[in-house]
Amino acid sequence: MYQVAEARNAECAREMLQRDDWIVPIYNGKLRTDKPALEYYAMIASYVVGGVGEGSARFFSAVCGLLLIIFTFFFTSSYLGRKIAWWTTLTLLASIHFIVQFRLATPDPYLILTNTVALYCFLKGWTSAKWKWWGLMYIFLGLAFFAKGPIGILLPGLIMFLFLIIKQSLNWKTIGALKPWWGIVLILLFSAPWYILVHLRTNGVWTEGFFITHNVDRFSDSMGGHGGPFVLTFIFVFVGMLPFSVFIIQAIGHTWKRMRKNDILLLSFLSFASVVGFYCLSRTKLINYTVPAYPFIAIMLGTYLYHLSKKVIKGKGLAISYILLIIFTIGLPIAYYFWSQSLVELQDLGWLTIFFTLFPIGGIAAFYYF
Repeated sequence: MYQVAEARNAECAREMLQRDDWIVPIYNGKLRTDKPALEYYAMIASYVVGGVGEGSARFFSAVCGLLLIIFTFFFTSSYLGRKIAWWTTLTLLASIHFIVQFRLATPDPYLILTNTVALYCFLKGWTSAKWKWWGLMYIFLGLAFFAKGPIGILLPGLIMFLFLIIKQSLNWKTIGALKPWWGIVLILLFSAPWYILVHLRTNGVWTEGFFITHNVDRFSDSMGGHGGPFVLTFIFVFVGMLPFSVFIIQAIGHTWKRMRKNDILLLSFLSFASVVGFYCLSRTKLINYTVPAYPFIAIMLGTYLYHLSKKVIKGKGLAISYILLIIFTIGLPIAYYFWSQSLVELQDLGWLTIFFTLFPIGGIAAFYYF
């Protein structure tokens, strides 16, 4: 564990297991108000089966990543066909930050999975008119709230709200079909018990620390030195989705022209725009904040790249994209080497740079064939 957040999360779960306390998060003997308990429960389960260690702490994060890849493939396949689903999931799987994010002992993998699947279920319910999908949506929203708090409901809620406005369906008929009163029950069922118990056990101290300090204050002011201009959020998305994000401008344009007649592309665009727009306004900026947009960016990229490969459309500005690709692939092994040498924990792994030399070869070959 070389990241501070990972170490604190993993140690907090270990101390909860050691104390046999499933309610109050404790780190180094003191109350920890940073995160809800879903990730701690997953880590504790791994510790019980596989022993306390970094592999166990990260195990269910990797499971979340695997499930997200599988769900994205079948979801995309049901709306856009299997070939576009392959392009989409391979684009997502190739993302350098996606691979890293779903190997970290943090709550983000749980939030990203639950938020994304909730939105998938929303669209399934919308297109099939079957409430079972919306019921599943509410369950996953409850788990998202349990994973990371209010953001687990606010962002998906904003995306659904915008979707219904654009579809001109924000009316009492739609509200009646969604049955939000049952939705509230399901959300609370899968999140409220622990929040209530931790509030009572800590006399409200955890509740105040989490909801005020780590939510309201984190949005309204930068924390831990993680500030920056609004454009930083766009940079995070571009870097995080490399290498295929070199085509992101073309993919956005392609989606914009087709999303009015294609519900999955509309949902994907709104998800991308809402996540990026929200964190542009936030004073605290971290690259992991924008990861919930990745599956939907992958859908836009996958659709564009498939149509490009089949010559359904003519690509514009591709030369610039390929030049950026070459710069990235040449820079990646250099960046990895210096990064590994800058961390004491990773200095012995500098030799792995040799594997990263495959990327410049691929980048140059791609440009040659282009």
